[in-house]
Amino acid sequence: MRRFKGIVYLFLVFCGCLSLEEPELDWEDVEAEHDPQLNIMAILSPDTLVETFVRVQRTLRVEEPTDTLVRNTVEGNIYPYYASRFIVRDARVVLSNNSSEYELEFFGYNPETYQSKPMDVYQYKGDDLLPKPGETWTLSVSTPSGLTAKGETVVPPAPEIHKAQLPDSFNIHRTMNIVWSKQEENHQILNVNNRLSYYLYEENDSLRFNDVYWSTSCGFWEEHLIYPGETDWRYRREICEGSFGPSGDDEIEDILMIHLMSMDSNYYNYFIKFATDSEFNSLFFGQGGSGRSFGIEIGIGVFASIGVDRHWMPIQR
Repeated sequence: MRRFKGIVYLFLVFCGCLSLEEPELDWEDVEAEHDPQLNIMAILSPDTLVETFVRVQRTLRVEEPTDTLVRNTVEGNIYPYYASRFIVRDARVVLSNNSSEYELEFFGYNPETYQSKPMDVYQYKGDDLLPKPGETWTLSVSTPSGLTAKGETVVPPAPEIHKAQLPDSFNIHRTMNIVWSKQEENHQILNVNNRLSYYLYEENDSLRFNDVYWSTSCGFWEEHLIYPGETDWRYRREICEGSFGPSGDDEIEDILMIHLMSMDSNYYNYFIKFATDSEFNSLFFGQGGSGRSFGIEIGIGVFASIGVDRHWMPIQR
């Protein structure tokens, strides 16, 4: 089963639904000097859980160190930590449509939110950044050192799960047909997982080694890449090796989480179609390079937009 890196980043950070698959990279020693340029990862989202963010990095000169000591102040408390020099913390980042501009602020390390929110990214603090399907949005990034990047994306159609055609609960001994609205030009991704496989383990480490909990929570994770024109897919729980069901007081409540995400062509090309290309430019690991760019001019990276729909239902054992 293939893991899709683009969504991986979004849902792992914001929803905890996917895992990170490292991109395949070819390495070579760099000896020649080059001019630094900005390396952008920008995701525009109308969803309240998957927040819009922009990560700004730059390529380094050959002699520059790769990390530095940063002191971040949160509510009067100073938290020192080593951070990548690839990260640009003093850029001016602006998103705009035809009528409004939104300037984003930099958010660094926060000990209270680092596990649930991305760090070292630019985000908008207001609540009026609401991209709508079909809108064209532009991105402008500039730094005090004179580096610039610009980008453009068209917001994809909103995804729609046909919830009325789903059962009230999911029976683990049966299959379930999931239906969604057809999109003629855009790819989508369907992700199905269960609450116990992520959230409960985060709340209670001891459950990770509890055979009863593990055997009843595994096998639900499925991902399906949806091509334009497709409208349905049949889901079933995979049989886990050595699994067994709970009994008596071991009965466990669980929830099946269905997430459907639409994407623009920039997202599809950068994170899926060319994700395993030898020139794939990984922002997950803070590396500069000459990777492909989609939706970004002057600099490198990606400026993409998505839409999200979701549905939860009880799991029947």
